[in-house]
Amino acid sequence: MGMLRVNGAAFLAVVGLLAMPFGSATAEESGDKGILDGAYARLGLAIGWPNIDDSSVSGSTGAGLSFVGGYEVMNGLAAEVEFVFTAGTQAERADGTEFGESASNIAFTINAKAYPLELLGQDLLPEKIRPYGIFGMGGGSVGAGGSEPGIKTIGAFLVRFGGGVDWMFTSNFGLYADGSYYVSSKDVRTGYGNMTFGAIYAF
Repeated sequence: MGMLRVNGAAFLAVVGLLAMPFGSATAEESGDKGILDGAYARLGLAIGWPNIDDSSVSGSTGAGLSFVGGYEVMNGLAAEVEFVFTAGTQAERADGTEFGESASNIAFTINAKAYPLELLGQDLLPEKIRPYGIFGMGGGSVGAGGSEPGIKTIGAFLVRFGGGVDWMFTSNFGLYADGSYYVSSKDVRTGYGNMTFGAIYAF
């Protein structure tokens, strides 16, 4: 967990340092930070499944919640902290039968988010529809429950890759949908796939 704290702090510092000059230039030119214009929060339904590196066993799908706090530092670039958990995941044999106890999977990540169309100055979509890509690092737990070494839930360092779209109805309210994959530091529990759908509130 010490490495996690160091990596997370370093990552957030790099995001902030990279964003500062661009944010200053944008503010000087137009004073516009983008539609979200600063701080925002997200609450969504999460659907996820662990990836088990075993041809005879996989992880079943679980459901839970996603919480996000973010700040759009300039038009097209934001920093976020995400906490997502799903419950009800079990080990699943090749024939579809489940076994072992139910497990919860958790991810806590610090992320950089980019809206590529806005960064490139393109207006291919209506202004309120905003596709994005996201990259982050953090920690959590990945597994399918049970006591076997290959499927039991265990803590892991995670690297997140994902993308999605925001749809802002007003300057304060909107909806979003995204999908992410969390690459795990563990050999057998190689990662965790997740999809979230929910609401955005901009402060």
